[in-house]
Formats: sequence, C-alpha cells, structure tokens
Amino acid sequence: MIDHGIICFDLDGTLTDPYEGLTKSFEFGLDAVGIPHGPRSELAMFIGPPLVDAVCEHYKVDRATGERFLIEFRRYFEDKGWCDNKVYDGIPELLSKLKEKGKRIALATSKPTVFSRKILELFGIARFFDVVSGADAAAGREKKTEVLSYALSFFDIRDGAVLVGDRKYDADGAKNVGIDSIGVMYGYGSRDEILDAGFTAVVGSVRELSELLLG
Repeated sequence: MIDHGIICFDLDGTLTDPYEGLTKSFEFGLDAVGIPHGPRSELAMFIGPPLVDAVCEHYKVDRATGERFLIEFRRYFEDKGWCDNKVYDGIPELLSKLKEKGKRIALATSKPTVFSRKILELFGIARFFDVVSGADAAAGREKKTEVLSYALSFFDIRDGAVLVGDRKYDADGAKNVGIDSIGVMYGYGSRDEILDAGFTAVVGSVRELSELLLG
C-alpha cells in the first residue's frame, strides 16, 4: 500500500482514454502541414509526451514545422477532439473513495488546463480534484516536472505525495520533484517503457491501482 496524503494523477492514459480524439487530431495536424505518416493506430505513440518535441524528433522536422503542426492539431482538438474521449472503468469510484479517506487530489498533466478542466467536467469527476495543473506556455509550464511542481505548490508535501501516470515522463517528473510514483500498464506506455522508467510501483489495472492506494 502507498499511503500518502496527496495523490496526483496524469490525465491521458491514466484517468481517461483519449485515443479517438487525440489520434484524429494528430492525423489532422500532420496532414495539414504535409508530414507523411502511418495509420492512426501508430499515432498513439504521441499520447503523453510534449507534442512539438515528439513530432520534431520522430518525423525529423524543424521546430517551425512542429509549431505549425501544433496550431493545426489544436484547431481540430478544440472543436471536436477534446470530447472524443472516455473515462476508464473504476476511476470515478476510486476518486470518490480517496476523497472519503481524506486524501487531497491533484491533476498534473501536459494537456492545457482549460481542456483538462472540461474533460474532468465532461465525466463528472472535476469535483474530486483540489487542484488542476495543466500546461500553460505563458506561465512556463509545459513539461511534466513543471506542471507537477505547480500542483504540489498548493499543498504541504510533508503529508507525502505520489504521482500516478502511464509514461516515462511521469516517472521522471516525480523523481525531479522528489516524490513517489505509480506506473499504470493500462495506458499508453509500453510494458518495457513502464518497467524501465523507475516508477516506485507498477500496477496492471485500475483495480490494482485502487488496492495499492486504498489498501
């Protein structure tokens, strides 16, 4: 059991499955700037990491092209992509039980805050969160370490904190701020990525996550 007072969650691949909306947005953005790509099933690799960095690295394009991709990606995502999503079974129940136990709950995601809030509200789980920390380029918060640090600034971390996520970026962010981390295998990180990332603990399902957090 990991018994900390503050539970931070990643969003995509941890609380919700954004596959349909995000892969359609990726496809739209890549097509708009003329970047050849494979089928939408291959675009799931971009769920989790900072988008411009990931696209530039994978497709070997310059930063300007990556930024143009992001503009087009957001155009589709803001219109349709954000709500083409679903919450993982068992997540609302887990959040409710954590609140019943007096836990403080935060969202720490690289997705822009405005859409993070809308997604939480869409699934009726916004009420469980004490803090929502998402990406905000103007405030210098884009990478996981930055959004996690901001989320934790609202709490007394002497109560102990843990970040739950599905990609290596989550493990790295938790290490950088000095807290524990839980890697979930049901999201978008590969098995090898999760096992090699250095998470404090690893679980295979929402049920196992609940058992680890609730005892």
